[in-house]
Amino acid sequence: MARADRSGPHRVAFEKNKKRIIKTENICGICGKPVDKRLKSPDPMSPVIDHIVPVSKGGHPSAIENLQL
Repeated sequence: MARADRSGPHRVAFEKNKKRIIKTENICGICGKPVDKRLKSPDPMSPVIDHIVPVSKGGHPSAIENLQL
């Protein structure tokens, strides 16, 4: 079974919030350093969205309050 943020209605909300965070945030939520948004995957320093509380530990799959750059 796919995770809630990978399919279904949470996927739409996750993608919307992902775009919003990438557009408005500039600092890594883990290390506190600036993120270079010009870098693209698979560069390990490219911007990604991470769950603050993992979905597997009960974190909401698409709530903007549970997502960080």
